Amino acid sequence: MRYCRLQRKVSGIGGREADVTANAKQMTGRHGFPMEVGHGPLASLALGLLLVGCAVVPGPRDDLAEKIQAHYAERAIEEGGACPQPEIASITRRKVMESAAEQTVLRVRYSYFDDSADDTPAWQRVLITDRPCTGFAERDFTLARRATGYVVTGMSGEQREEP
Repeated sequence: MRYCRLQRKVSGIGGREADVTANAKQMTGRHGFPMEVGHGPLASLALGLLLVGCAVVPGPRDDLAEKIQAHYAERAIEEGGACPQPEIASITRRKVMESAAEQTVLRVRYSYFDDSADDTPAWQRVLITDRPCTGFAERDFTLARRATGYVVTGMSGEQREEP
């Protein structure tokens, strides 16, 4: 077994090429042809597992979105009361309208659906936008800053009457 220097051109970020030089062990195979050790299926498997591991790692939790969704689910109605128990399917945009030391007003665009409106399963209601009680809307949410984070204190738009 002996060592040899390998030199390869490798494509980099932005299409630039770079010369990479490395030392590798070289062996002779059964038929006398040189074989490289260290660049084989095991290295490819390790790289593949590393990439899969990166793809599976979830992003950070969005506590503010969860708080907005919970506040909306407790109080909101849509379409003039025809949708008495809507839920936010996804928040598509946020924009800060006002911001002060103790309070922030956030305009939120979202998609919503209401399972109570008919017997269609929830996942179909989100995908089929011409169904009743499924659509997009926008509301302003008032957030109060506390030591532990933001708390949703108010919401614009149609709301259920409090008992």
